Amino acid sequence: NGVSFDCDHFYCNECIELYLKTKIIEADVIEILCPDPSCEHILESKTIKKLVHSSIFSQYRQFIILQKLRAEPNCRWCPNVNCEEAVIGDEKSPDFPKLTCKSCEHEICFHCAEAWHNYPVVSCKKNQKNKRKTLSKENKKAERATKKYLKSEKTVTCTRCKFLIQKSMGCNHIKCKCGYEFCFLCKETIIGGGDYPLHYRTGACAGLQFSSRNSLTIQRKILRGVITPLRYSLLLPVLPLYGSYKVIKYFNNDEETNDNNNNNNNN
Repeated sequence: NGVSFDCDHFYCNECIELYLKTKIIEADVIEILCPDPSCEHILESKTIKKLVHSSIFSQYRQFIILQKLRAEPNCRWCPNVNCEEAVIGDEKSPDFPKLTCKSCEHEICFHCAEAWHNYPVVSCKKNQKNKRKTLSKENKKAERATKKYLKSEKTVTCTRCKFLIQKSMGCNHIKCKCGYEFCFLCKETIIGGGDYPLHYRTGACAGLQFSSRNSLTIQRKILRGVITPLRYSLLLPVLPLYGSYKVIKYFNNDEETNDNNNNNNNN
């Protein structure tokens, strides 16, 4: 017994059921294609329903909803540990950026997805600092351990949707499923996108789009503080382009010298 799709590819029932079950368990559900590597035929939901057990299809539907919510740029997740319901922000609402969870009525800040903190009187950054001050020594220690672990695993948090993203290899230009684009090295928002964004042609991350390093050197962090406002045209009247070029050249030369010294010491 087997099944044939509209693309004319034929599979036995056991093979296609195992293929679909694996896809669903791994939450790879947005576009499930025909198993043939050369085929781009997308399997419809009604077809998948006929080929897998009802419990697996229920998982499929749940994952579809979750994936679509994560792709929604205005979606935030309720920070209440007993709820964690999805909340869609409406910028036209008179209460915006304050959101209210319909499930538990918990009030949320749209910008940082934390409990409401009277924004903009108390900024998201200030709220985070205030929260850390109230943490116990044990919790602070656990927080540092978590950050250290995430860094070792090359895992960062999307600034917009708070989804954890792990980079195993390749490009430092991160594109979250919610649509937000940022740099893995410095966490700065990437505007314009494309295959070779401006972010990797100027400033602290210049030439590092495909670098395997996990963070910026001290020199490049200092440079980022100088160049980032310039990139968004905030310092153009006071900082000449030639001056910024000299700064970039200085730090690049200094970094190359340090790398050469390290190589000589290793030899």
